[in-house]
Amino acid sequence: MLYSLEPVARDIHRGRTTLTRIIELTMPDGSIWQLPAEFIANIRAKYYADKDKEKDNNLDWQTVYDDEYKYTLGDDYELQDWLSNNMNWEDFEDQLTQLAETEKKTYAKMWQDAEIEVVDR
Repeated sequence: MLYSLEPVARDIHRGRTTLTRIIELTMPDGSIWQLPAEFIANIRAKYYADKDKEKDNNLDWQTVYDDEYKYTLGDDYELQDWLSNNMNWEDFEDQLTQLAETEKKTYAKMWQDAEIEVVDR
């Protein structure tokens, strides 16, 4: 798996570079698909915020969610791990953008063999 960071926009108010994290899946047939990393970070953060709140009702759900979201979005391994081990194609298919087209195929099983790359755009 390859990872790269590429700044795309400037935060006008603070002068910092802002990045949009993208997960790229290159299928065995050569097609390339992009998935917003925020989508994966959101699902993972909700999962852990809910689980932690169940264990300790005194926890602030939003604080746990925010911490988990930031952690996941900043960690390539966590993004890839959650996608590969906790999701099915149908869970994120409607979030995908296809970059390189090939003949229309069923990717429900093929995506598990895809090369997954986290990039910032």
